[in-house]
Amino acid sequence: MSATDVESTVDQTTYDPLQVLARHKLLILLFCLIGAGLGYLHYVRQPRVYESVATLLITDDRKSSLPVEGLDYMWESENNLAKQMYLIRSPLVLKRAVQTPELADIRSLAASADPASAIAEGLSLGQARANNDNLAPDVLELRFRGLDPLECSQILSLVIAGYQEHLKESRSKVGEEMLSLIQGANNDLLAKLNEKKMELKNLGEDPLLIREGDVVTNVHQQRLREIEQARGALMIRKTELKSQIDAIAEAEQRGLPREALIQLAGHLSTSQARTAPVDGSPRDLAAQITELEVEEQLAREKYGARHPKLLALQGRLEILRALAKAAEQRSESAGTGDDEPDLFQQYFDSLKQEYAVLVRQEADLNQLFASEFNEAKKLNEQASERVSLMSDIARIQQLFDGVVKRLDEVNLLKDVGGTYAQVINEPTLGVQVLPKLSTSMVLAVLLGFATGFGVASVLELSYRDFRNFDDLARQMGVPVVGHYPEQRKHQPAFPSSRLHPSLIAYHKPKSLLAEAYRGVRTSLYFSQQNDEKPHRVLQVTSPLAGDGKTTLTGNLAVTIAQSGKTVLVIEADLRRPRAAKLFGFETEAGLASVLNGEADLADCIQATEVPNLSLLPGGPRPFNPSELLSSVQFRQLLEVVRDKFDFVLIDSPPLLPVTDASVIAAAVDGVLMLVRARRHLRQAALAAAERLRSVHANLLGVVIHGDLARQVKGYGYGYGYGYGYGYGYGQEYAENEETADGQRHIAEEDSAVGSLTAR
Repeated sequence: MSATDVESTVDQTTYDPLQVLARHKLLILLFCLIGAGLGYLHYVRQPRVYESVATLLITDDRKSSLPVEGLDYMWESENNLAKQMYLIRSPLVLKRAVQTPELADIRSLAASADPASAIAEGLSLGQARANNDNLAPDVLELRFRGLDPLECSQILSLVIAGYQEHLKESRSKVGEEMLSLIQGANNDLLAKLNEKKMELKNLGEDPLLIREGDVVTNVHQQRLREIEQARGALMIRKTELKSQIDAIAEAEQRGLPREALIQLAGHLSTSQARTAPVDGSPRDLAAQITELEVEEQLAREKYGARHPKLLALQGRLEILRALAKAAEQRSESAGTGDDEPDLFQQYFDSLKQEYAVLVRQEADLNQLFASEFNEAKKLNEQASERVSLMSDIARIQQLFDGVVKRLDEVNLLKDVGGTYAQVINEPTLGVQVLPKLSTSMVLAVLLGFATGFGVASVLELSYRDFRNFDDLARQMGVPVVGHYPEQRKHQPAFPSSRLHPSLIAYHKPKSLLAEAYRGVRTSLYFSQQNDEKPHRVLQVTSPLAGDGKTTLTGNLAVTIAQSGKTVLVIEADLRRPRAAKLFGFETEAGLASVLNGEADLADCIQATEVPNLSLLPGGPRPFNPSELLSSVQFRQLLEVVRDKFDFVLIDSPPLLPVTDASVIAAAVDGVLMLVRARRHLRQAALAAAERLRSVHANLLGVVIHGDLARQVKGYGYGYGYGYGYGYGYGQEYAENEETADGQRHIAEEDSAVGSLTAR
């Protein structure tokens, strides 16, 4: 994995509650046990609390026994269990309950300065439940808690007695109050009824209102209807006369002969136009006038001076009198032998006269209509006021009669009805309800668990080291490619060999430790299968000195050479070189000599006892190792050895103390980091990974030296890439025989840990 890939995952920590429980289960269990012990101690030291229970049936028959409508809301509001519960807990009832000689027998209340408040503290009320666990209607449940079982029952009896006495007194007061209320209503209604009757009497009866049974007729309205009828008739007659007058006048203007005009008038034929009188004889006219004068006098007496019928008769009289006057003039003209009168002209004049009379009559009728309309309006207003007063009187009278009837009934029922409390279950002897051992223990254990889990979480969050391989790989963002335990000092298997005994892969190739180095080799091989460019030049480094990187480099080189690959080990730790001694060389020429131009590369490369394995020693210690390793000559040297060897392993200085390793990391194909299990490992490992990322190095993986999980008694680790093998360790290494499938099972016990200090 490259440094860029590592950047997104490194230095990330997660909090897993399940892991906290698994790692600190003993600590949490300890706190749970402590909590359980404290809970039991609390239970033992708590005073015993007892509870007495009683049930009451609350009934209210006032609504059925008191027949006064409009007052039901009083009973509905009081017939509510919630209000009854509030009433029982009120000082009004509790003070009545303690005002009894029996209080002296209850020591807890007799010694109290305020016994009513003491009862209220232990008293609880609620709606009782039936057998099916549903709320029982109108059934109240009373509970009292105290320190003495007998006193709990006695106190509950006092409360019930006080409540029943209060209800009895309230029933009596409510009857009296209701009687007083109804009497007051009766007096108010009577006063209102008398007031309305007096207003009606003062209003009086208008003579122009004609009453026929229940029907009241307004005389002015009747006259208005008659005037309107007369006006309609006058308008029709006036229209007819106007049409005749206009037609005759138009005919005269056209110069029609007299005979044609008479025919137009429609009264005389052409032969009678000059001789027959148009309006009859004077005698007939006088008779008609006399008859109309009689009718006029009767109408005047019956209807009054301005009645429409009277006005119509007066108009007809004027017309007849005009015709009579014209007839007399014709008679006089006939007796004196004067010229024959113009009968058509007389007829025409009579039409005009009649039209003029109708116009005057219409004007008089209009004036009369306006006057009658105003009078009718006033009379209607008076009639409406009278009707309203009569309606109010009838309504008040009905209410008054109802109240009088209810008053008589209440006088009989004033002491009947009200709220009653019937004892269904007498107060029981108190039973212990507190403390509860199960509740105390459960709460104490939960509290202990919460405390233990909190302490474990604090320890978890404050832990600054890697807990296991997965934790290390996750935080550093690279895989763990190998792991080997602390190795003890071994005697070489080949006494004549110059190789150091720590090269276990050479001296003891079948040992557990050699198998672990081969595991690193295998992981290295398979990590290159998915890469286009093979990692041939590899750097082996570590965060700090003394981690064992040189030992890892030597053993890894031996295992690669044993697999048939050519390997070159370059001793690039020019400050503290150890690789040459590891392979048994003590040469003066080496890497520093080649980079300074003092020796040839081919002369400095030494073949080791291990086939296919060569060594380029560090040479003399230079004063400027960083400059030599960052030079162009060093990069050119790497290109040369890349072509000559299958693998080049560079043993470099640690990353954190000096910058040499960072310079080398920028020039190689990949980096293997060795981390040694020690305290405060996480900080150093993450800092080293950050140093590699800063130079864009390709960190291939991490090899772990030692045990990250010392609290675990044993640990197993295995790799599988198409085939598998495993290893384990405990206190000491022991190797068992191979099984039939070729896989080894190795057990070890925790070995003596070597010194973790820097060499």
